[in-house]
Amino acid sequence: MRLLVGFSIYMLVLVGCIQDVDIEIPVQTDKVVLSSILSANKQIKVYVGKTSRVEIEGSPTVDDAVVIVLENEEKRDTLALEGNGWYISEFTALPSNSYKIIAQVDGDSVWAIDTVPEINRIDQWDHKRIETGDPTGDDFHEITLLLENTDRREYFEFEFIRQECNRNNPTLCYIDFFLFGSAVDPKIKAEGIVEFNPSFYVLSDELFEGEHVSVFFQLLNSATRGGNGIERQDEYPEGDFLSVGSTSKQYYLFKKSLIQYKDRITTDEKLKDFQKFFFGSEPTALYSNVHNGVGAVVSVNKEYVEIFD
Repeated sequence: MRLLVGFSIYMLVLVGCIQDVDIEIPVQTDKVVLSSILSANKQIKVYVGKTSRVEIEGSPTVDDAVVIVLENEEKRDTLALEGNGWYISEFTALPSNSYKIIAQVDGDSVWAIDTVPEINRIDQWDHKRIETGDPTGDDFHEITLLLENTDRREYFEFEFIRQECNRNNPTLCYIDFFLFGSAVDPKIKAEGIVEFNPSFYVLSDELFEGEHVSVFFQLLNSATRGGNGIERQDEYPEGDFLSVGSTSKQYYLFKKSLIQYKDRITTDEKLKDFQKFFFGSEPTALYSNVHNGVGAVVSVNKEYVEIFD
């Protein structure tokens, strides 16, 4: 009884301490969005837009920006507007060169810089196909890669792709992305992160110090189809192959944060809705290297290797 009385008094005191407090939430100003993936030996494409508040659908693009590219700190080009916020260069990005992208919008200037990496070659690989014996199940591909050992920190993106083209119409093709199985190299599980749609891994060689970089994948024989009869993609060879992307550290950090962000907002919709209501914006932990704005300017150098039997 004494315990009940004491608890009641405590609750009365606690309730009596509650006061209404007015909180003034500052108005968020729109920021400039600057985004680009610099691909080795390809033209530079840059997107310029602005952030928008959560109650506004879509993000406004900027078609009157001045977008300047510096190559190794020297002005190389002022990009031409392609449309819908996209700007394109007349030259291609080269490995080992640094590129600084500057966008001038309404008197403000935002910028970001990254260096296109050299490709990290595959020294050798081993491929085995394992039959499961289950007529309704999938076989597995086991792939072990041996990459060059360098004295610099390396960052990678691995993707296994199939391009099948119509024999009667070689320009009509299908792109398939192999799905990752449950078993992969423990080092990748510890350091890398997987995206399943389409399937790819991003990882660093931080756990391979002092060793040749050897990584192991297990793939399902089935694949998810990206497109239903599309024009031949000259970027991809025909057949089953591995895309090895040597990436910059900025690309690695951005892709990891993007996968983690997408995974969080798709697996916890209640948390997403609560944060959108309470804070006035969606939860975000995306990596950005843009100064005075948001977005990311990152780089990758891809090599395609036909690896299956």
